[in-house]
Amino acid sequence: MRLSWRLIFKMKKAMSKFTQIPNVMRILSALAMFSPISPMRIYFNRLRGCQIGNNCWIGDQAFLDVHPQHPDPNNCIIIGNDVAIGPSTKIFTHDTSFWQVSGHKIPIKFVRVEIGDNTWIGPNSFIFNAKIGSHCIIAPHTVVKKDIPDYSIASGNPCKISNLILEE
Repeated sequence: MRLSWRLIFKMKKAMSKFTQIPNVMRILSALAMFSPISPMRIYFNRLRGCQIGNNCWIGDQAFLDVHPQHPDPNNCIIIGNDVAIGPSTKIFTHDTSFWQVSGHKIPIKFVRVEIGDNTWIGPNSFIFNAKIGSHCIIAPHTVVKKDIPDYSIASGNPCKISNLILEE
């Protein structure tokens, strides 16, 4: 069954009212993680507030965190065009470690995660509060906690920029 653009627009308009409810966000999160094909994962992540470009691919069980208390949930994760995110990759937009240790006295730190165009992120990678530039390669099992410049190859835990990709 092919959905018309008019029906998709009506569905998005109806869902925008309900996405502020925590239980709906949990359901959308589960649907985004466990959908069988990438276009469905992209669709449900967009409903949750992620901005995802064209020709992207999101692997199975990839988790794009949109925290319910984020001050700007529609701009917390921005993914450019032609980006591939490997299976079981986790992208976090907040840090609750100090909040938890302080007995909920220190506020949660919220940031925006941006991923540039033409970037490949390997499976089982973790991205915490970082900006990844365009034309980057993030190796599998990499923990990214700092910004990665354009045309870079990053790997390791914590990640290190091992090479720069040169244009020809």
